[in-house]
Amino acid sequence: MRKIQAPVFAGFLIFLLCAYPLSAQVGLKAGINLSTLSQKGADLISLSWEPAIGFTVGAFYAFNINDYLTIQPELYYSKKGGKLEGSLFNLLASKSLSIHYLELPLLLKIKFPTPGRIKPNVFVGPYGSLKLSDKGEIKVFGIELEEELIKIKGSDFGLVFGGGIDFKVRDAVVILDIRYDLGLVNIAEPLLGVENEMKNRSLILMVGVGF
Repeated sequence: MRKIQAPVFAGFLIFLLCAYPLSAQVGLKAGINLSTLSQKGADLISLSWEPAIGFTVGAFYAFNINDYLTIQPELYYSKKGGKLEGSLFNLLASKSLSIHYLELPLLLKIKFPTPGRIKPNVFVGPYGSLKLSDKGEIKVFGIELEEELIKIKGSDFGLVFGGGIDFKVRDAVVILDIRYDLGLVNIAEPLLGVENEMKNRSLILMVGVGF
């Protein structure tokens, strides 16, 4: 039964998309993000992460189903992470962590048609991320440690939600949006053999242009 359900569902989705005269839009976006990490560490560690400034840049492809709904896959290079001041084994410590991701959101965009050039919208959807690299720095009493204590996993998954406005300018659309990335999975490997839970959190302001 399950083998039959998947092709039937895929065919039904294709039918729904083909039942409407879809228009498409391609574009570029870039912006800054204020990212931090939500961490529930082991008993050995007590940390308070502070936001770090990063950036996001990439492209999107929007399938306009009608005047109200758009399906929008996106592809971004994004730098996330955080900074902290806290205690490590009861010693004064500081740490900065930068994580570089290739991020793929898939958004459902709800548009609010207006008679003017400005079109507001809201959007929500999942994202998946593939880690490209990460770099951390730990200092205890101002002395930098050579070994990185926190190991970051190779992928992330979460939800994106936010809103924005589109400005019609001749044959192009100028886009401004603000979004929140809510990481749902643990991105940290166990710390010294003890479970160490860490999740991404990012507030992102983006500008772009669509054609």
